[in-house]
Amino acid sequence: MKNLASPSLWIAFAMVLLATTISLCYGLQYRIGPGHVFSYYLGFSAVFAFILAFATYNLVRGNGAPIRLRQSHGWCGLILMLALFTLTLYFNSQLLAPVPWYVVSAAAALLGGGLHWKWSATASTRLFAVVAFAFVAMVIAETELWQKGDMLTLIEAASREFLAGKQPYREYPEVYVTLGRQNGLSGLEELVDFASKHNLVNQPLPYLPGVWLGYLPAVALGIDLRILNLLYLACLLCVFERLLPIRHDRSIVLSLTFYPLLLSPSFLGIVPALHVMHYWLLLLLTMLCIQKQRYWPGCVFFGLALATRQPALLIVAPLFAWLARQLRWKDLLRYTLATLGTYLFVMLPFAIWWGDVGLFWKHQYLDVASLLYIIDVRRDIGAANLLGLAGLAWSGAAIELAILSMATVYVFVRKNYSLSRALQVFGITYLWLIFFSTYAVRYVYYPGFLLVVAGVAMALGGTYHQEDEADSGGPRLDRHRA
Repeated sequence: MKNLASPSLWIAFAMVLLATTISLCYGLQYRIGPGHVFSYYLGFSAVFAFILAFATYNLVRGNGAPIRLRQSHGWCGLILMLALFTLTLYFNSQLLAPVPWYVVSAAAALLGGGLHWKWSATASTRLFAVVAFAFVAMVIAETELWQKGDMLTLIEAASREFLAGKQPYREYPEVYVTLGRQNGLSGLEELVDFASKHNLVNQPLPYLPGVWLGYLPAVALGIDLRILNLLYLACLLCVFERLLPIRHDRSIVLSLTFYPLLLSPSFLGIVPALHVMHYWLLLLLTMLCIQKQRYWPGCVFFGLALATRQPALLIVAPLFAWLARQLRWKDLLRYTLATLGTYLFVMLPFAIWWGDVGLFWKHQYLDVASLLYIIDVRRDIGAANLLGLAGLAWSGAAIELAILSMATVYVFVRKNYSLSRALQVFGITYLWLIFFSTYAVRYVYYPGFLLVVAGVAMALGGTYHQEDEADSGGPRLDRHRA
């Protein structure tokens, strides 16, 4: 029971509960009446905050004591993977017709359980990896790009504009007119009303260059942009596994950390619609390079992440604070300049092409931050609705600044803080910052989830391997080389 109650495992379980909370909130939102929107999202936000506070508590109280994973942990991982995959099947049952979702779930349970019984967690996790890719491929095959929202459609339009030698940072009203018609709208008034609900319709492209440049190869080759999401998903899984410094029980660790998140409706169910998976990949590649002490490629990956998504700024301060305790200041300055140089290499050409460098950055960071949420009730999990009701909407930024400052100081003052623990701090800090922001759509939380479970996985894998060395009479190794 001591192993089952360890802080690291509780944090991993909390991340699964948070992903489940998001999945239930967005999966059931269409069943609520118009008059209950505020209370509905407030309730789920309260549950989310409680679980996140529980994870934060376990992070603070954890002491990094060694944990020996056992076969019982493997069965717990199997149950988590199956439960989240079943929820995904339930919320996407219309795509499985005429086969009932519970039949597919029962088949996965029988097959997964049988494989796990005979060949342990290695077989069951591989099964669910295949199942996840098959599910995403099925969704791509049975749906059209325009049915998954405006994100990839807008990116495709901007990429075509760029390939034609034109400035991609312009307004794209034609995209929303087309989407309106594809959604069955025909009259001019209907189209105008549809377009007005998308506040970006009269605004320049809101995405940083790294977002749409990540899909440029697909547009150039004329293939479905969602095919690249399958490739990014495969790379994400490979990089995540490389973060684990273990040889024997990698599959058990994966079944407790990464795979339940992968199989959740809030992840697997929206992979075909996502436009940010390569951003998640860049963050994990950065951490992998740091873990391997390959700082120069890490600078490139993090610079690209900064040029891909604005929220990458949220981990700059705590990451800098942790590296300041690991590196000499001279080296830290060189790596910082390399990161900044990579970021500017991607951003600056488009800022110059825009015609006004200052206005380009203002649009990408200040204007975009306030574009989408000039509404009374936000249909997201977060504190924005409650702060707005209390007349404290202005306090969100102040709370975020306080959280970021505390996390940065906490990381800096701790001595001999392992990378695995630091990643958990980065991830939980990221989640709190998103929770208090006005842009808290479901997929924005996932970089925080991935950082946390990566840190937990490294801790579980590192401590287990260390125990093996000690039990065999071999030398005790440092948990992390970074």
